[in-house]
Amino acid sequence: MHRKPYLIAALLALLSAAFEAGAACTAGNPNASVAESTPTSAFTDNGNGTVTHNLTGLTWKQCAEGLSTTTTACDTGSATAMTWSAALSAAATSGLDGGGWRLPNKKELESLVKRCGYTPSINQTLFPATPPMLFWSSSTYVPSSPSAWGVVFDVGDSGADGKTNGGYVRLVRGGQSFDSFDSQTGITPDAFSFTAQTDAARSGVATSNTITVTGINSAAYIRIVGGTYSINGGAYTAVAGTVNNNDTVTVRQTSSGSYSTLTTATLTIGGVNSAFQVATLNLAVSSIVVDPVAPAILYAGFDDAGVYKSTDSGANWTAATIQPANTRVMALVIQPGDSAKLYAATYGGGAFKSADSGANWSACATQPANLNLLSLTMDAAGKLYAGSEAGVFVSSDGCTNWAAINTGLPL
Repeated sequence: MHRKPYLIAALLALLSAAFEAGAACTAGNPNASVAESTPTSAFTDNGNGTVTHNLTGLTWKQCAEGLSTTTTACDTGSATAMTWSAALSAAATSGLDGGGWRLPNKKELESLVKRCGYTPSINQTLFPATPPMLFWSSSTYVPSSPSAWGVVFDVGDSGADGKTNGGYVRLVRGGQSFDSFDSQTGITPDAFSFTAQTDAARSGVATSNTITVTGINSAAYIRIVGGTYSINGGAYTAVAGTVNNNDTVTVRQTSSGSYSTLTTATLTIGGVNSAFQVATLNLAVSSIVVDPVAPAILYAGFDDAGVYKSTDSGANWTAATIQPANTRVMALVIQPGDSAKLYAATYGGGAFKSADSGANWSACATQPANLNLLSLTMDAAGKLYAGSEAGVFVSSDGCTNWAAINTGLPL
């Protein structure tokens, strides 16, 4: 029994030595007896608020989220604790040095732990003002999906915490292939895709097909570039957020104001992305008619640009003063015996007429049952025939009334 005080004294001496070694390591003492696991020499300071760990190839933000640099690294603001879902959103919205940031997985975050010196257990030269608290990883705690792994930068231990609790955030990007890391487990969805749209009107709002998020067992971040998105039929937004398994998502974007132009909105969910592409109409002349009384007068109908007129055999053209309300003009006809009267067939807007040689246009009082007109002709008696996606229609009174004439047609 009389030997126990010596054992206790020896244990206290060892603890004291370990503490002093840890302090010496923290102070950067080259004679420290505890090896530094993350020395400054193992990193490259990129001079833009980021550092690259040479051993892993990962690039880290020097500042925890909530902190920024004004004069010296991380000297402005305060580190912000947030839920795990908010941490995923923070990764999606950070634009430092071009963006592309993500929440690190458990093993990646553990690679920053300083294995000597505590509170905080991280290289304070490279990562100043780091709170000695739990930092979130992207790795869900498999035994309990409402929890996620984190690293406590007090003593450098890893542990799980509820995703609705507060944790701090340090973002990462790039690096090698970390096949051995448990990255993004549970928040990487199945692949999804959007159907491209063509022949879109200029400067119009295009809405994608609806996709359903599958393959995740916890909330995943969602962000978009070049458009907006809606979850489960809610309001459209461009702000990054989170999405859950079986949620539905649609994407919107505004098409280009130019003809024959492709625009793209790219949606990313949990690291998986898909592009929603919209191409505007080609600028095409769909119809040309010649005034039978004055052959130098020409009329041209454009798909998505309305009606133009030339009085000098096409040397010069002038747009109609008042265009058809739908400018996808597919066909033009001149009324026999009265060349001041013209009719236009539009795709999506039905039939229009002009009584002043094409200067001003108005919609016909009534329309064919289908407004997607593709062709138009008039016989010598003034009977008007319109071809549509629903067959043939006829008007005998200058487009005041229409009747379908489809008997025998393969419709």
